[in-house]
Amino acid sequence: MTTNHSLATPYSKEKSNPRNLHAEPAQIDQNKAESLNADISPDSAEYQDIYKKLFGSLPRNVGSESTHEHAHDKSENDSVSTLKIFDHGIVKELSERPSIGREERKFYSSLLPEHAEKPLIVPTDETFARFEKLFVDFPNAEELLNYVQDFLHLRSISSNKPIYLPAVLIAGQPGIGKTQIVTSICKALDVEYGFYDFSSASSSWGLTGQDSGWNGSHIGLVARKLLYGKCANPILHLDELCKGIVNLNTDPYLALHTLLERPQMRQFHDAYAQNLPINASYVSFFATANNLQAIAPSVLSRFRIIEMQPPSPSQMRHIAGNMYRLKLLEEGVDQAFCPTLDEPVVDYFLNKTPREAGLILARGIASAAKRKPEIGSLRVLRLEDLSDCAVQETQERKVGFVW
Repeated sequence: MTTNHSLATPYSKEKSNPRNLHAEPAQIDQNKAESLNADISPDSAEYQDIYKKLFGSLPRNVGSESTHEHAHDKSENDSVSTLKIFDHGIVKELSERPSIGREERKFYSSLLPEHAEKPLIVPTDETFARFEKLFVDFPNAEELLNYVQDFLHLRSISSNKPIYLPAVLIAGQPGIGKTQIVTSICKALDVEYGFYDFSSASSSWGLTGQDSGWNGSHIGLVARKLLYGKCANPILHLDELCKGIVNLNTDPYLALHTLLERPQMRQFHDAYAQNLPINASYVSFFATANNLQAIAPSVLSRFRIIEMQPPSPSQMRHIAGNMYRLKLLEEGVDQAFCPTLDEPVVDYFLNKTPREAGLILARGIASAAKRKPEIGSLRVLRLEDLSDCAVQETQERKVGFVW
């Protein structure tokens, strides 16, 4: 009888698990190993039954989940359409540690085996068809759309390559449609969208979690989207990137030095779950900002910066009509209103920004709704229904005494 060397090889804890979360015997007894018939397939029930009788349980490499490192190798294969986010075996052991707190234990216990693996969205013919429509809906975002489309073509050369986009920063004045284009890209690609507002951020906790030792701490946006979202390659939108609040003790930009380096994201560690490596290598980041001067060079250098210009009057003619139809659909009144705008109404929007146009249209449609149309006719948006949404300047209040 020959020896099955795959069973007699010493187990290397350092190589397989640097955190030593899966401790196993350093070496399997040679005499017991030799009693296994080498002609029996290790995948067969007979082999596994004999092994369990000899050693009490199956080895890690038989009938168990693959390691986090193996999942990474698998994710780069052309035929793969899913990604292993984390190793559920590690989660199980972490949840049983006596040293962790109640809330942290509750968090680990909430992570089920189905959370460990998520689908990777890949570009299809339908993806390209949906994306092509964005060139019509956002004529002032052609450079950005070309950037995204080029990477979609790159990923589609090899079949089943998942969508991943290097970090991009969209710069431009307020109200020109930066946020709208990001959300529309996510819808066209059918990937999960995550929003993070830098204007209210004074630390990185919202993105990368807070240490579980703090009262009320929780995981950050990156981990939350991967663990509980629908796919392993979401797009996270960092809005108002130029408005982060930096002080002596905290800096919301520090985490970006890691988040925007893809090799480091293969084993991302949320601050709340520091011992759980998460594969976040397919997370894409889109940022929007009004003022690039307010962002540190070390952060800017990690983005592809694209300047988005305000729509021209001719572009606003199309944008206004498209926004009008979308507003009708959002309100569920598209069957009650005329589907097109009259020329005088369209001309009213030519010098407006998309944000201003959206606010005015919402108010105008509501105003037009109170008019009862003639029998058999549709409601029509008129000039008198429109009102500007300009910011009203208020006089500074004087402080004094009232006698």
